[in-house]
Amino acid sequence: MKSKPEMSRSVSVGRRRFLCAAAGVCAVPRLAFSLMQLAPDMSRSLTKEERDSMTPSQVIDELKKGNERFRSAKMAPRDYLGEKRSSAAGQYPGAVVLGCLDSRVSSKNSTYVDAVARTNVLLGLAEIRRRSPILDEMEKKGAIKIAGAMYDLTNGVVEFLG
Repeated sequence: MKSKPEMSRSVSVGRRRFLCAAAGVCAVPRLAFSLMQLAPDMSRSLTKEERDSMTPSQVIDELKKGNERFRSAKMAPRDYLGEKRSSAAGQYPGAVVLGCLDSRVSSKNSTYVDAVARTNVLLGLAEIRRRSPILDEMEKKGAIKIAGAMYDLTNGVVEFLG
């Protein structure tokens, strides 16, 4: 049996190498929960008009830009109190982000783990479409985009999939 320090070190290495730290599924733009600020003015939230004028591709592009700012340590100034005040009368999020994290995975076979994680993300997307004819129809009409993503803990890159 491994000693406690040795066990935590192997888990830590596994976390760094495990590419599916967060499998994100984005359904954009007209659903109910946002994890990022898409409003042009960082002192307020998106208005309904701004949200409705964005295409699903534009929302995903904004998510990618946010990831790039994160990776390059270029923080965007935010006024959280202003955002809170502006959203009191109504919230119009641009994205829904669902995540999955499993740090218990061994780093011994990262290629296999990566392939399984990617397959899982793609199967999850197919299940969302299959189990929700409403979302599937909205995506077919271009009103939303259902996209999967893989997050690489080693470099902070979010790779969008199918």
